[in-house]
Amino acid sequence: WIDVRDASGRRLFVGHVNAGTSRTLAGRGPLRVNLGVANGVRVEINDHEVPISDALIDGKIARFLVGADGMLRPLAGSPRKRD
Repeated sequence: WIDVRDASGRRLFVGHVNAGTSRTLAGRGPLRVNLGVANGVRVEINDHEVPISDALIDGKIARFLVGADGMLRPLAGSPRKRD
């Protein structure tokens, strides 16, 4: 599942996406992104792939902000990956 919200909290997309499909989203940033199964998901920002670092993933779930600079940042208060 994927849940993406803009800076005002407006939901840009929520739902399941089948393998091999893509979604194009636009909104006022930073965008808040939650991915239910982060492995196997590819994130592109302005036609450039941006890797999801392990620091943004807890178990299978990734939670992060996408800034105007195209960088992914952890959400405040998000759990960190446990060793």
